[in-house]
Amino acid sequence: PEGCPHCVIKSPPICCELCTPAYFESFSIVDLTKPPPIPHKSRIAVYMANTQDMNLSNVLHKFRQAATIKKFSHAVLKNSGPDVVMSNEMLQHIVDCVHFHKIELREQLEKETHWAGAAEFGDEVITLV
Repeated sequence: PEGCPHCVIKSPPICCELCTPAYFESFSIVDLTKPPPIPHKSRIAVYMANTQDMNLSNVLHKFRQAATIKKFSHAVLKNSGPDVVMSNEMLQHIVDCVHFHKIELREQLEKETHWAGAAEFGDEVITLV
């Protein structure tokens, strides 16, 4: 390791945590607290849909179309469909939960569906239910 100042191999001032442990104390592992667990959705048994379930499904479908137009525009409804407000799976899960009387309040809607639109549209959906 001899040569001119540009070519000489320089040893680093800090080697490792064994040689200079004080330097690495600031990189110690941080103890993060876990967020509270999200309540689980109810498991819905297989059932035969009745007229009320079909009517609720139709009403929710019309609601999500109207909500898409109201929040975004008619063009978004035409291009992306009503799924931007509520997906088909979410609509069906709401119908399933209502069939078994799992959803009667907005808090129950939030717990059962974990739907992102529950805060904004939850009260309207509960009135339809």
